[in-house]
Amino acid sequence: MMSLKRKTMAKWCVAIGLILMLLGYYALQPAIVFHSPNEDEYLGKAVCTYSGEQVRLYIKDKPVVYRIPYTYNWSGDDEVAFFMKNYGNVLKKDDIDFWRLDIYLDKDGYCIKSEKRRLLNLFPW
Repeated sequence: MMSLKRKTMAKWCVAIGLILMLLGYYALQPAIVFHSPNEDEYLGKAVCTYSGEQVRLYIKDKPVVYRIPYTYNWSGDDEVAFFMKNYGNVLKKDDIDFWRLDIYLDKDGYCIKSEKRRLLNLFPW
């Protein structure tokens, strides 16, 4: 009877451990967050040369979050570019030294200010 409880507990521990690892992997990924006072708006697109993905950035009642692919496999030529109406930026591997970058836009799409957040002031390790 006791071995059945231990096996069940071991299975639950493995399952919970895997879930926590996946959540940690997702949460530690660098992100850029665009804040705008407009409720529904097309901002532009983000293009990453490492992954080849093109993401359209839409604001729909909440800030837009763009998660940057992990940079440990990037070469020196890889970059993320943002093409927007009144804001543009290109980030290379050396520029991504943050855990979260908050960009505040006015109602016309111009950048008012930006804030870098680091994970416990340790990121990048």
